[in-house]
Amino acid sequence: MVKTDVVTEIKNEIKNLADAIDALKYALEMVRDYQKNKNPSYIRKAAFAAMKAAWLTNEFDFTYWVNEVKICVPKPSLCISVNEDGEVTQHFDDDVAVLDAIHTMFNRIIMKLELNITELKRAVEGEDDESEI
Repeated sequence: MVKTDVVTEIKNEIKNLADAIDALKYALEMVRDYQKNKNPSYIRKAAFAAMKAAWLTNEFDFTYWVNEVKICVPKPSLCISVNEDGEVTQHFDDDVAVLDAIHTMFNRIIMKLELNITELKRAVEGEDDESEI
């Protein structure tokens, strides 16, 4: 019996994780642009990209208001809030706080990808074993 539901579910989660990595890569680009130009709109763009990654993975808490984005990553608990002016509140160094959050998110996503790949291998190998019986 083929476990297509399990395999499909794992594949969909892997796709979401890959999309989250793309969002975080964009967030890193925005932080780099901020470091070059000191334009706060880049930090806001980075926060929105990180929020997208949080939404795709269901691994991180985030809230969005009209004038603020807040993302929390377990580190054990790092929260960044970015207001409508692109200012990161609760931190002294905007780009470092956002980079720290992005780095933590990357690490968690990589660990989750590794677990999903292992589960996918088990599901596929389990299918082969059952089909031989």
